[in-house]
Amino acid sequence: MTSRHEGMKEYWDKIWDYGEHRRECVILDGSDGEEEFDQELRDRTVGKVVLDIGCGSGKFTLKIARKAKRVTGIDISTIGLAQARVNMTRTGLRNADFRFADAKRLPSSMNNFDVVYSRRGPGSETVRTLSEAYRVLRKNGIFMQIEIGERDKQNLARIFGRGQMVHVKGQVSDIKKKMLEKVGFSKVDARLCRNRGFPRNVGSHGEAAIRADNPLLRSKKG
Repeated sequence: MTSRHEGMKEYWDKIWDYGEHRRECVILDGSDGEEEFDQELRDRTVGKVVLDIGCGSGKFTLKIARKAKRVTGIDISTIGLAQARVNMTRTGLRNADFRFADAKRLPSSMNNFDVVYSRRGPGSETVRTLSEAYRVLRKNGIFMQIEIGERDKQNLARIFGRGQMVHVKGQVSDIKKKMLEKVGFSKVDARLCRNRGFPRNVGSHGEAAIRADNPLLRSKKG
């Protein structure tokens, strides 16, 4: 019998292999929310030690590495990681590292990262994965994730037949906020914005608005 871990590895290997050899791509309903998320993440990772959970081909990880002190990307797809290492060689960057690892068992000691993020990856998939993110973060470290929302869950299920958020019932942002608080995160921000607006200065720490059904999760380790 195939374990869930093996099944997910096979699933993501197929997706990255598909992306390597085909020009087609899947456009999610909330894809334009990534621009705001990405910009805030770039700002918060300058000079920092960073972990990318679910790095895939590493293209975005390497963008973060250009200004971060050090970046580690993890994934369970050997195909995605192979692409990431090729991409790193092409950039000439030396402050990035790509490892085969599961979000439930992060290959790091405690209190090692300033920022942990997951860009539509498995970082907030379960309480256990969030507990791992919390464990490896330094005090006052930040966890950020742009999540897969209701419409995207349906699209991924329709196109690929499965996906990490398909099993989740209810409003994603509310569920994730409770999970973040349960593992000990403070200053939890998990919001949905049902318009295209991006408030540049909302609240004391600034907030990012993500279009329809794609929550931005941000929380701090106290």
